[in-house]
Order: sequence, then C-alpha cells, then structure tokens
Amino acid sequence: MTLSNPDPATITAFEEWMKAQIAQLSVETLKSEAITCTACGEVSGTYIIDYKGDRFRFPTDRAYAFLKFIHESHHA
Repeated sequence: MTLSNPDPATITAFEEWMKAQIAQLSVETLKSEAITCTACGEVSGTYIIDYKGDRFRFPTDRAYAFLKFIHESHHA
C-alpha cells in the first residue's frame, strides 16, 4: 500500500472533530474527577488533565484516548 498526501480539508475536518470530541469528553468526565484545560490545547497544542490528584499533559490524540479511557472506566 502506497501512502499519499491526504487532502488538507480532510485533515482539518478530522482535527476539528477531535477537538469537539475532547470538549465533549471533558464535560462528561467531570463527574469522574477529571478536569481538562481545553484552552491549553488551543494555545500550546497540549491538553492538561487533572485526574484524581495527578496532572497529565498530553497531545491531542493521547488526551482524547485518556479522556475516553476515564469515561469508559466509569461507565462500565
């Protein structure tokens, strides 16, 4: 399989979708003692997540995965 240069519009749409998912998950995980600095993602490119007394700094993809992990752990 040969990789090609993806359409920039697709990349932009995906990045916007990811930010929206993180924003939604940050609200949903508040009940699980997770506080997310969503403005940090806009300013520095990384998200700060406080969870159960620990502070994490993740790039967008890992922030999404970590928030998804918290959400699913508390709704299993």
